[in-house]
Amino acid sequence: MIEKFEAWTKRVYRPQEAKWKRPVLLILSLVIGVLCGAAGYAQFQYQWTNDEVWLVIGVFGFFSVIGTVVALFCKDYWVALVLGKK
Repeated sequence: MIEKFEAWTKRVYRPQEAKWKRPVLLILSLVIGVLCGAAGYAQFQYQWTNDEVWLVIGVFGFFSVIGTVVALFCKDYWVALVLGKK
């Protein structure tokens, strides 16, 4: 199943692997994760805005975790797929 998905994404998206993409994805994911943690702390401690901000923090935090896992554990093809063509 995963091989079919990889073949389809290679045909449709044509991601280009590069050595610089893995560290960039890891740094971006970690920075977004830290910012989500800081925003979550500020919201929990000080109620600096309305409670709908938890949806934004949750979505960005989820993508931060996905990006970190892909950068650390997946092969270069998946890193290239996450970051795009160039």
